[in-house]
Amino acid sequence: MQRFGKGGVRSDLLGLAYLQASPVYFPMYTIDLAAVLQMVKIQPHEELLADGALTLFDENTGRAAFVSHQWVAKHHPDPDHRQFRVLQDALRNILSGVTQISVDVVTEIIFGKSPKTAAQHLDPADLYIWYDYFSCPQHEHQRHGELAKAINSIPAYVAKCQVMFVLCPVIESCDNDTTALLSPSSWAGRGWCRLERLVKECSGDGSFLMVKSARHVELVVSSFAASCESSPGEGCFTMEEDRSKIAPVVKQVLKQKVTQCLQNGDLAGYRVVLNTQAIFCRGLPMETITDVVPGFDSSQHESDDAGSLLVARFLFQNGFSQVCEYDAMGWSPICYAALNGNAALVKALLERRANPNDETKKGQPLLALSRKACVLAISALFQNNDVVMVLLAASADVNPRGTNLPMCLACFGNNAIGIQLLCQARANIHGKNLLGMSPLQHACATGACDAVDMLLKLGEGSLDLTGSLHAATLIQGGTETMVAKLIHARADVNEQLSPKPLTMLGLFCYMKGLEFRWRRPTRLRTFGYHHHGATPLMVALLVGHFEAASPLISFGASLDTPNSRGITAADLIRDVSTPELLKDAVSSQLALSAVAESPTFSI
Repeated sequence: MQRFGKGGVRSDLLGLAYLQASPVYFPMYTIDLAAVLQMVKIQPHEELLADGALTLFDENTGRAAFVSHQWVAKHHPDPDHRQFRVLQDALRNILSGVTQISVDVVTEIIFGKSPKTAAQHLDPADLYIWYDYFSCPQHEHQRHGELAKAINSIPAYVAKCQVMFVLCPVIESCDNDTTALLSPSSWAGRGWCRLERLVKECSGDGSFLMVKSARHVELVVSSFAASCESSPGEGCFTMEEDRSKIAPVVKQVLKQKVTQCLQNGDLAGYRVVLNTQAIFCRGLPMETITDVVPGFDSSQHESDDAGSLLVARFLFQNGFSQVCEYDAMGWSPICYAALNGNAALVKALLERRANPNDETKKGQPLLALSRKACVLAISALFQNNDVVMVLLAASADVNPRGTNLPMCLACFGNNAIGIQLLCQARANIHGKNLLGMSPLQHACATGACDAVDMLLKLGEGSLDLTGSLHAATLIQGGTETMVAKLIHARADVNEQLSPKPLTMLGLFCYMKGLEFRWRRPTRLRTFGYHHHGATPLMVALLVGHFEAASPLISFGASLDTPNSRGITAADLIRDVSTPELLKDAVSSQLALSAVAESPTFSI
């Protein structure tokens, strides 16, 4: 039996616990807030440096804000100054008190109320802004290697910043060859933006301020789970060679996170990060960090078969002594192995009497997973489909009861292949979990388009689309593509929400409606108050999901259908926080309607 020390951590693990500050390879150049607010165009780093406009950030004299954003054009972040102007106006509105920072819907669902973070307390007196185009070298041909140093310094820059702004208003791109819509979901799909989010989540404070319009700024509290489900290497890159540039940064961040968990005595967190490495290797030229814990003597296992050696090494690295034991978070070795994705390891554990239907006994906040998640569901969620096949061959239950159904989590993780494997094993694609959510609604909630395509294919016209657009608009999965898929599949664009009073959704909405009456209104409480009879467009407007509102209007969503309180989408669009692009879409729709309804003359 291994000896354990503080917090259940083995003494040899504690001996490894050191935490080094993220190294700075390139100076952290910033611009003070007053100068940023006066900008009328964004100049590259080299020009501003020559003009003396850049300031080397000093933590002793001020605080910094990191701006993460998607470039509007291929060769310039914002040639027409449309995106950056939204940031400038939003900062002015926050500082003047015109705009109050709201909590995003998902954060409020998870935390129940607004969590306290440094992001909510901005002081303009000593605030400096870090923005890639003016903080990092842009003329790489003139300063060879300097950009790579700046990229490798991103973890240090994020660590030094008090707050991160995610600048993602809904606007059209400036590239002549595309007409793409830039939005929160397109930001979340960019490899560089995913890297910045991962660094922020691993820094200890995963919160950031999402700027959706000049008058709509949301506090988002993210966790390690978001990056696990959207790894940087699987993101989109304008320049494919950039994929190899971020690989060493990802590896550095994960190594520091592992070390941080060990230093804090958080062995469960260490196990999570250690076993999600393979997920972060996807799409990147990098290998996992092996043998984090020194001292494993393979010579003691020379007579063992390959499976025994694999299990012994895994147990040693994860601080377990037996196959059938649980750590302080209620996770067993096979639960972590399902996360790890090594099918040979899972098979070897099953051969040593691990339970193919084992499930977690407690929730894991790092992964946003509640208790009673079975190993099949865990592997399906993180697209570890080789493990899914091993577990199915071992007769794992594909239709267990509970909230974390394998089919639902496969949909949540956009795992189309996993959905197909589960369906072949007779998993029910129509079944709902204890919260009353179907697999399709899980996929819609997270914008999992591949999962929706697979469900529609397997359902062969029998899939119930009720509530699909509402799920997409409420939980921020309603991208332009998702809305189009659902409407083409005959989802009702004007379906009115009417949950049964004694269902989980009905009770939840009722409680939020009561909170709206007696407490400070939030987006979620406002939705709870107005939910009954709300159309998908109304839900999108109530929760600030402007990205979904625009395509819904394009597909003919009604502007004048009232909910049970007599409020219409047209009433909600008059909200001052609604982006101009959306108001323009409404004006166009009204103009088309007027033309269609006007009397015509024909010969």
